[in-house]
Amino acid sequence: MWYVARGDQTVGPVSFEQLQAAARDGQLRRDDFVWTEGMEQWAAAFTVANLWPPEVASPPPRALAPPEAEKTVAAVETAPTGDIKPPAIDARRPTEAKRPNFILRHWRGELTLAQAYWGVGILVTIGAYAVGVAIGKFADPTQIGARYYGIVFSAFLTLLCIITVWQIIGVWRSAGNHIRSTKRYFWASLARVVMVLAAIRSVIDFGNIIGPMLSESTKLAMGVDNTPAHQLRLLRGATELELSGGMPFGTAVAMKQLLDAAPTVKMIHLNSRGGRVAEGYEIYKLIRERKLITYTSADCASACTIAFLAGPQRYLASQARLGFHSANYGGLDEKVLPGINDDIRQTLQQHGVQAWFIEKALATRGDSIWHPTSDELIRAGVVTKIVDASEFGLSGIAGWNDKEALERQILSLPIYQTIKENDPEGFKVIAQYFVDSVKAGRSSIEIANELRDLFSAKVMQKYLRFGPDLELMAYWKTQIAEMQHLQTLDPVRCVEFNFPERRSKDFDLMKLLPEGLRNQDAAALAALMRATAQRSNDSKGASVQTDLENVVAFVVKENPRAHAVMLDPSKFAGEPKLLCSTFISFYRRILSLPPSRSGALLRDLMKQAS
Repeated sequence: MWYVARGDQTVGPVSFEQLQAAARDGQLRRDDFVWTEGMEQWAAAFTVANLWPPEVASPPPRALAPPEAEKTVAAVETAPTGDIKPPAIDARRPTEAKRPNFILRHWRGELTLAQAYWGVGILVTIGAYAVGVAIGKFADPTQIGARYYGIVFSAFLTLLCIITVWQIIGVWRSAGNHIRSTKRYFWASLARVVMVLAAIRSVIDFGNIIGPMLSESTKLAMGVDNTPAHQLRLLRGATELELSGGMPFGTAVAMKQLLDAAPTVKMIHLNSRGGRVAEGYEIYKLIRERKLITYTSADCASACTIAFLAGPQRYLASQARLGFHSANYGGLDEKVLPGINDDIRQTLQQHGVQAWFIEKALATRGDSIWHPTSDELIRAGVVTKIVDASEFGLSGIAGWNDKEALERQILSLPIYQTIKENDPEGFKVIAQYFVDSVKAGRSSIEIANELRDLFSAKVMQKYLRFGPDLELMAYWKTQIAEMQHLQTLDPVRCVEFNFPERRSKDFDLMKLLPEGLRNQDAAALAALMRATAQRSNDSKGASVQTDLENVVAFVVKENPRAHAVMLDPSKFAGEPKLLCSTFISFYRRILSLPPSRSGALLRDLMKQAS
């Protein structure tokens, strides 16, 4: 039962229906005070949910004008009082000056069911969605910083959770008040069913969507970024730059600083496992602005592929890979967050990538990865050219700045293991040069050729001057076989093999020689090194000078110009076939001598040359 107070006059008890009738007839004013059992104090009538019909509840409170003033609170028909007594009239005074705010009124269920369901349940949800879209669009972590982005987004997600609970509880209570005041159950019960479903859906969404996003945002807010650190290094005299490792926040800033300090960079090696999409786009902008060629020698995946697309020319080494998948946030990809790939899809389309490729790439789950074949990448328009990695700085090497790791890598080749076992000091020289070359970013061709020259100058001479006869002859036979192969392939290559000073930049012996010849060479060299370490030979046969004159005479008899060629090979640089055939004939004749005389002559020639 209810009680009504106006001024110093109190009336009651009356039923809620009688109050509604009094409100409808004008006997009850909006600024009257009402009380019912369970209320701590008197409350203004306008705060009671469903007391005023819509046409009465909408206008603001106003004073009664004559003849309405004649309608006093006493006109409300009362029921027997029973034992219930309202609090003293003065207890209502605190509510006269302050009306509960909107948030509190909804939480208590004091809004009408329509206001709670449509106004709060629907419109507030739409507003929250709009705010979320705005944050996603305008809160750029590369501009405001990862930590501030995390603070903003985690605050929004936390507020969203609070609003959801507030919405559901308020609508639920308004529905209950609606039932109590109107005795009508259908719409209120339906609203409560909807709220139960909304609560279940909210719990599921929190576990599957909001929770992971909140966790990721909180990590950013706390300065925690699990993306592996990036690594940047200049290659080939600061004409090339490599990005490896991950792409955490700050990668683009570091790259810009390095590019500003090295304006000679023309190509960027992208060998990153990926990371933050926002960083991928910032690097994309840097590459576009500077018109850098993009190149991958090993693996470029995830956000790294965004940066790769920026190059006017996009190169891929023959054994390298590009990896694609859906973008994700907190482990959630496009299947859970529709629209997360919109920017990436648009970027791919702008670069003319074919639709079938785009859909397959972005349909790949965020926790998986798709590596297209080289043919697919060319056909789709992602890559412009498949290239030979030896043409560019050596990159894509894990632990490129770790000396021990690089030494282990070079020791994976049997010949260098043999060198280390038989000539530790010589190996130290070679290993140090290899480490320095990798750190400097020289190309694989440059490193291989310079290592060969270094080996010949610092290590090999000892074995050629003191090697035992049979092992020495076996090694020279492999050299003659290689010269003959190169002579047949291209006499210029044969000359480059014998005279390093005439070698072109693209001279790559690993590619010019078949695997069989390379293996024979390595085996003969290893045998020579082991034999020399066990029983070096410094003997000089009595017939060395005579044998040399006879060998020269034989070669000149075959080709009268051979003597002039051997005296000054540089004069015959324009005749590579003559130059190469002369030296092949010379060494073949030496190897036709008996082992003791052949070995002695070969050792003597090397000693004179040194």
